[in-house]
Amino acid sequence: MKGKRGLVWSEISWWVIAIVLLAMVVIAIILLHAKGTNLIEEIKNFLRFGR
Repeated sequence: MKGKRGLVWSEISWWVIAIVLLAMVVIAIILLHAKGTNLIEEIKNFLRFGR
């Protein structure tokens, strides 16, 4: 019985880590939304340096 309980807690910890990371990404996208379009344009220009 103890082995199953440990397995459940280890899976729950991974789920919590994944949810926290997802929340951080969503918050970053919301905060950088206005700058996001400028950032995409800068990346496009940077990738075109060979032309």
